[in-house]
Amino acid sequence: MLNRLKLVWIFYFPFFLFSCLLNIFFCISGVFLEVALLTKMMLLALYIYWKNYDSKNTYFIFYQNCGLSKRHLFFSILLFEFVSTVIIYKIILEFL
Repeated sequence: MLNRLKLVWIFYFPFFLFSCLLNIFFCISGVFLEVALLTKMMLLALYIYWKNYDSKNTYFIFYQNCGLSKRHLFFSILLFEFVSTVIIYKIILEFL
């Protein structure tokens, strides 16, 4: 289980900074939490779709060889996104 979590983090890490900056932008600009979550989920789904149907189609082979399906990666990232968005919103709204 811990190895899978590490693999999901390796997959998610390049998006983490972008995700945090997007959360801060949404919170400061006054976007509701639900709208921010929906927007981020659609952006993530678009990215996964783009990577899945890339001409090389080799992006997910490493994770599949380690025992992670695309579905598991996608839902894990959605969970990370949800948790990080809620935490950042609560922290920023506490200080505004």
